[in-house]
Amino acid sequence: MKIRKIIFLLSVLGILSCKKNGENKPLTLQDKISIRDSIGAEKISQIANDQTIKDTISGVWKAGYSHDYELFSITLENTKNRDSIKGTYRFTLQDKPEEGIITGIISQGKAIIEFHNPSNPSAHKGKAILSDWTVDYKEMNWELIKPSEQPSIPETCIFHKPVPLKSIGRPFMGKSSRNTK
Repeated sequence: MKIRKIIFLLSVLGILSCKKNGENKPLTLQDKISIRDSIGAEKISQIANDQTIKDTISGVWKAGYSHDYELFSITLENTKNRDSIKGTYRFTLQDKPEEGIITGIISQGKAIIEFHNPSNPSAHKGKAILSDWTVDYKEMNWELIKPSEQPSIPETCIFHKPVPLKSIGRPFMGKSSRNTK
């Protein structure tokens, strides 16, 4: 019985010894290349994602109706250096519109924006994050980080880019203005 216990303890110690040696094993060249390549691929993917956001963020974005607000829309455009954005927002609550200015930057797959109402210069600027674009970059999430002094702005919502309607058939030509006698 003692021999079995000794053999069992030696095998357990051998397994633990192998595991410990594996943890302290230096990385091989192949492991280092694999880690470097995965980090590089992640950086390239992030750069491509930011570029796509920069290419698609310009335009009008609308949030649908909810019990909290009637209409919330933002209009965004890239600045010359394309790392920052500017625009406007329009928010309607109980038929009372509020408009303001938006500025922000695009970084790491998100747009971090500040917004304020220029008619109230003493008001604090609010901050929000635009993120989680859909695969086709036609929808994004709005998440309020810091509210402005206008408490009516929603904490979260989903903005979508309205798709223009395609005309069907030929355009209506109407009657000619010439007299056809």
